[in-house]
Amino acid sequence: MPNRHREMPCQHSEQKQYTTQPNQPNHYNYYNHSSHSSTNTPHHPSQTNQSQISNSPSQTNHLTQQQTLLHLLGICGEYPTNNLSIIIPSAAYGRKLVADLVKNGIIKLAYKDKLRGYRLKNKGKKLLLEKHPDRFDLYLATKSETNHPPSDPSRRKRLMSQAEVLALMHMSGVAIFPDVKPDVFGAKSTPLADESHPAPVGEIMESPGESRLGSGIPSHIPQPHIPISPFQPPHPNNTPSILPFPSFYTSREYKRGDGTKGDGKPEVVRGSRGAGILMTPTTVYNVYNTGDSITKWAPEVEYKWRIEVESTVSRKLMFDQYRGADVGGILMGKSMELLEHYIREMFKQQSMLSFFMQTYDPFYFITNDEYGKTQLELLCNPKAMYDLHAMMGAKLKPRNKTHPVEHDALTGDNIPILFLPLLNIPRLVRFRSGLGMGMDNGISKGMVFGFDFQQEVIERWLRAEGADVEFKCINITKVRGRFLC
Repeated sequence: MPNRHREMPCQHSEQKQYTTQPNQPNHYNYYNHSSHSSTNTPHHPSQTNQSQISNSPSQTNHLTQQQTLLHLLGICGEYPTNNLSIIIPSAAYGRKLVADLVKNGIIKLAYKDKLRGYRLKNKGKKLLLEKHPDRFDLYLATKSETNHPPSDPSRRKRLMSQAEVLALMHMSGVAIFPDVKPDVFGAKSTPLADESHPAPVGEIMESPGESRLGSGIPSHIPQPHIPISPFQPPHPNNTPSILPFPSFYTSREYKRGDGTKGDGKPEVVRGSRGAGILMTPTTVYNVYNTGDSITKWAPEVEYKWRIEVESTVSRKLMFDQYRGADVGGILMGKSMELLEHYIREMFKQQSMLSFFMQTYDPFYFITNDEYGKTQLELLCNPKAMYDLHAMMGAKLKPRNKTHPVEHDALTGDNIPILFLPLLNIPRLVRFRSGLGMGMDNGISKGMVFGFDFQQEVIERWLRAEGADVEFKCINITKVRGRFLC
């Protein structure tokens, strides 16, 4: 048995603190206090100078925990009570803050059909609209679900699921507010790219039955495949960009686009469970949230949604930035156990296998917690991710493209090693499949480098399938201190 507490060598620096001190002011009419004056002038991309451009705008640091909750309610409509720890880690302080807001008539608790959520009252809506009309007009001055949250359980769940995604994005430094991020899909978005830029030959449309892993590879079962590394050395890019930092756009923002197609509204794929689109400076991702339950997927619909986003964003609106690149996927979930269930079931259900193995690559699983915040920051920071991969690969043999098992590096004994700090579902499954088929060739062992919180589930699944795999832990706190602080 491997040592379950072994850690990757990683220089340590002081951990960045997430928690706001409990003695911070929590006045419900916070806009009137000079200590919060920075929120009165929202940061806008057009006012950003080069020294301010980084992996994220400064929106997160401008808001206190109380303000963050109110602003999220302003664009979400309803925020689930069981997700409060994402924005307020201290449970005691969170209860006090919410109690003050309820007492002063700013928010209320909505409880029906076993669903508990916070909603803005009219006083809270008026407060937000007075101070930030550019941010909340679309959400609180119209007949939208955010202004008049529904009572139907299914629609409430959809609002709450969207709120969970927006909260994790915001707390990871991703721009979510309309007055902060570029208006890509609205009437004031940048001009459409020249229609003379076609998608690369053979990439405009694929049949859902075809494998995205390469020609000649059967689609009914994952096969060993050596892809191009998703994390290449960063290089200077002098191409003008309207998206200098990661930004998230909900599916509602995409659907309301006034100029996406040049003829009124975008051609929206109906029925997709996608929560929205994450645009980093280098990559576009469709984002899903499975919450704390198992979702039934329709791979044909999600495949069409991917093609639609590639066509609209990568190959048209943002061609100068993304050059027609494929769209990746992100699946958010409450725990690693949900991922374990999906992986076990995908070989029993063809639809689930098709969704996870043929729709997106990469297709990352990110937990909706403190760990997920670090993973999302890494995903939005190609340089940090490249440096982390370089550290993991130090003193190891480089990848061998002729090796039959998916891997990122090899030991001196040619044991394949998979790097999984960002858990790419298709790569993990192909790694396991490759080990199983490689036994006849003397390849029976493998190693996985991943974060400590991933170890139990990944080890349990790989070993239940008969794989002889050693898991080497990477301390996520040390990674954050070294690469993200």
